[in-house]
Amino acid sequence: MIEFCFSKKNEINEIKSFINNNWKKNHILAQNNNLLEWMYCNNHYCNFFLSKKNDNIIGLLGFIKNSHYDNAINKFDIVWLALWAVNESLAPPGLGVLMLKKLENEFIDISIGVLGINKSHPLIYKALNYATSKMNHYFVANRKKKKFTILKIKDFNVLPYPIANNDELSYNELKKEQILSKENIFELRNIDAIKTKKYFYNKYLNNPFYKYKVFHLTLEKEEAIIVLRKISLKKSSVIRIIDFEGSEKIISKLGNFLNHIFINENCEYIDFLQYGIEQKIFYMAGFKLLEDLTEVIMPNYFEPLINENKDILFAYKKLGNIKFNIYKGDGDQDRPNIIMNYD
Repeated sequence: MIEFCFSKKNEINEIKSFINNNWKKNHILAQNNNLLEWMYCNNHYCNFFLSKKNDNIIGLLGFIKNSHYDNAINKFDIVWLALWAVNESLAPPGLGVLMLKKLENEFIDISIGVLGINKSHPLIYKALNYATSKMNHYFVANRKKKKFTILKIKDFNVLPYPIANNDELSYNELKKEQILSKENIFELRNIDAIKTKKYFYNKYLNNPFYKYKVFHLTLEKEEAIIVLRKISLKKSSVIRIIDFEGSEKIISKLGNFLNHIFINENCEYIDFLQYGIEQKIFYMAGFKLLEDLTEVIMPNYFEPLINENKDILFAYKKLGNIKFNIYKGDGDQDRPNIIMNYD
């Protein structure tokens, strides 16, 4: 008899062993308790849906809810699927799909997404009535750079640069003590998910593994939050836009802000992985799609560095006929992938 249940926190060692033996040997989540607990666990439970036989784990499906970072997020919560593996030698045929269906029944009133799926998996998700596609990879380059070491480019004439404008977009970096203050009364929403001030604080500013910068952007009555992370490599650096919440119109007016970041950070380029926002909005700020510039190579993976253009595929099943925006920071896509001195 196979039992299905949510994992308890005291099962962490079993979960780590299962990940190591059935997902990927020496995976960081199988090696690092701090990361595993921070991303998946609360006081008593961890966000893994398990299948067991004779009290032994034979299947595991990880998930991360937006409300993990702010339990006040409820109506517009979303479940992001993560690790999904079975013990092939012990699991009956179809166990993995059965686990997903049972987890869906547990979260019947919540949208479900998965970011970073294997190239062989879209057909599986489509068969389960998920929409599938790939992230759009936008970027702008630093006009003052005459040499690139991370970006691979033959013809500098094809590089996109920020488009400055006369609109008075204001930007203010938010520190830990500022973002939760009563003076910051903004309530930003994506149509399908509300990401609160506490969400940005816990996921980014209070992140124990990566350093992020969070900016509050305002343009007349429009406002937004944008999250950046700097990656330093080969005596150079890049900036990645990890998350965004608020008025999409502001993206079209980011040119001056992007130039400000280039001046302060001296990075090679700024990229923005996104799905759901009209492409013309990005073009108005100077961004171009990487896939439109076939001679440009821009890595998507840095731990370890892979000098190739790699698509990030996703699938989602949303509630109702509503818009669904996806960003690089959603789910578990922006987490450490190499074991370092975190403990």
